[in-house]
Amino acid sequence: MALKISAKSISQAKSLIKAGKINTTGSWGFDSSDRNALLKSVNNDWSKYAAWFLVYDDEAKEDTFQRYKYPYGKQGKVWRRGVIAVKTRAAQNNWSELANIADNLLQMIDEKEEKGFSQSSEYRVFPIQELRVEDDEKDDRRYHRQGHVPRELPAVGAIQLGCLVQLFRHTLQSG
Repeated sequence: MALKISAKSISQAKSLIKAGKINTTGSWGFDSSDRNALLKSVNNDWSKYAAWFLVYDDEAKEDTFQRYKYPYGKQGKVWRRGVIAVKTRAAQNNWSELANIADNLLQMIDEKEEKGFSQSSEYRVFPIQELRVEDDEKDDRRYHRQGHVPRELPAVGAIQLGCLVQLFRHTLQSG
């Protein structure tokens, strides 16, 4: 197995990130149904399918699922958790070049997300108004409900030894 990094896939990933086609919240998984859906979405074009994988095996037959490794996206988007999975797997296999590429993609995603939050109109900063509490309301605890208040356990009394001795007599008597 001779695994090689695909420059075309890296280029596609970067252009998708720049275009804002990113999934940052979805959980990542890539199984056979995802493979089939991806191939169908690119009209069974294996060269377009290959662009969704950062690595290919040049010894595997072309136009097969076994040829393509380390997926980073699906459904037309780069998945942040997919890139994290690539980085983690590459690090586990001591493939620092691929781990660095995945790390660069992650940094691009994070930068894009930060810019998106700062430019978005739904995320605005509002000044906090100072809240004032009247003096008579400050420490008026009469209206606060008591939470769980531990109570004292009942006092422990002396053991009546007479009953205890009788109990043992009955069990120890032969008979």
